[in-house]
Amino acid sequence: MVLQLESFIRQKSLPAKLHLRKKIERRCFQGEHIGGKRWKCKRIELNALAKSPDRFIEWIEAKLQQHGLDRRLVPPDRYITKHAVDRRRERLREQVSECVASALYLEALEEGIVDGLLSRISLDGVADDLKAWAPKLESGRWCNRVDRFVDRLVAGLGDEIHTATVAAIKKMEFPE
Repeated sequence: MVLQLESFIRQKSLPAKLHLRKKIERRCFQGEHIGGKRWKCKRIELNALAKSPDRFIEWIEAKLQQHGLDRRLVPPDRYITKHAVDRRRERLREQVSECVASALYLEALEEGIVDGLLSRISLDGVADDLKAWAPKLESGRWCNRVDRFVDRLVAGLGDEIHTATVAAIKKMEFPE
């Protein structure tokens, strides 16, 4: 690819399991032993490849093709079938869920439940919690700290949320 080579000193032996068969492989990877555990080697800095990304991609694709790795792998039929079966159920469930939510006006139902529960969660103390946290200089964003504070309050309403939701659903009227 006519890329700039740079010299460097490698200070570790190459792994014993590495077999360099060609002269160019030995010259580039092994390098010239200069004493002790030191070898003078050459390398191509990866940044040099970034200067011509299209050329690099072409080179990679050619190497993949040369080694027979340019074809898509198709899994065995049983994996294809299982994936298709799972996907069919998932997509059908999503579509049905959207239709049910629309037909039952679930968004309006949810908003009604939320509006009824908002007053049960007092945000008194959230600013004080944040002001107590800030001097500690712990990592994290202030908004994440506020989120955790509010999340704890909402989680504390678990049973009340369930009760309010069941009650709201029981009040729904369905046309015949």
